[in-house]
Amino acid sequence: MKNDKTPYLSVVMAVRNDKHRSDLSERLNIALRVWSELCSDYTLPIEILLVEWNPLPQMPSLQSIIKSGYHNPYTNIRIISVPNEIHCKIDPKNPEGFHQMIAKNTGIRRAKGLFVLCTNLDVFPDKMLIEILSKQQLKSKTYYRTRRCDIPSEKLLNMSVEELISYSRKHIIRSLGMHPKWPGLKVYKKQYLVYKFSVLKWIYPFLLFIKRLLLGKFHFNLATIDKEASGDFTLMSHAGWMQIKGYLENTEYPLHIDSLALIHANYCNFKQIILPPEACVYHMDHPGSWREENKDDKKNVSHLSWEDVTKIAAGLQKGDFIYNTDKWGLADDNLYDDKLK
Repeated sequence: MKNDKTPYLSVVMAVRNDKHRSDLSERLNIALRVWSELCSDYTLPIEILLVEWNPLPQMPSLQSIIKSGYHNPYTNIRIISVPNEIHCKIDPKNPEGFHQMIAKNTGIRRAKGLFVLCTNLDVFPDKMLIEILSKQQLKSKTYYRTRRCDIPSEKLLNMSVEELISYSRKHIIRSLGMHPKWPGLKVYKKQYLVYKFSVLKWIYPFLLFIKRLLLGKFHFNLATIDKEASGDFTLMSHAGWMQIKGYLENTEYPLHIDSLALIHANYCNFKQIILPPEACVYHMDHPGSWREENKDDKKNVSHLSWEDVTKIAAGLQKGDFIYNTDKWGLADDNLYDDKLK
């Protein structure tokens, strides 16, 4: 990074080279290349924190599968490694487990940026998003959301960054997230007739009014928080993440944990800003990707139900739910932390 100055933005990803996806290296390198090149183009100083949780000894290391050339005057890449010994203290019954949200908390704790974006290894930004971020006008006590656009992943490897962005804009499979003007309505869900035709926008305020009457104040407030695919893009100041104590830490499958972070921020009086639809992130689609229609795929996996989330939200609102201890994010552990050259 230029003159080793404090980065404006830390981009945190939880990563492990395992058998979950055979094309992990390809996806990760595409994402790193886009972040690096666009931030250089727009002179946005960032660091990318790859938190390698519980690396498997039989698999090549994370550092060995990352190509060279991403370091430039505006981009540093750091690898923080959480060894098996520490993992087993947290989850002794699952020695090969991978805890994405605790890994992200580990990165948040150690981030050097003024603002911290938590995202995933198979997600990269549109250049309009980087253009907005490069103005360095983000606000504290605010969390930022944008929509996730799923794209086919088969033809991306040999494209230039400019070609990747152009291809992604034209080949969106589905969009997840809320519109900046209509939080509470899933206007990207074009399968619903009322959202399919722009001429029907006049009805949106009435839909929100009816929704508030039906849900009541508490549930309507939850409904207006842009929770869809928020694990792929949640951005706030480093101080803000520290105030809300990151993501809720448990060893279950992390369904709804990303939503809880936003709910907690909301109850800490953070303002929600949903960025313009064009300033999106692209997600390289794959089997198992989270989307609303396949949420039942996880019904046999231990995780927080939405009923659990609403109970926790009520506790947060009243101030009688202990979200995380002060030791969240492996605060007391000395971890391997090195820059990629």
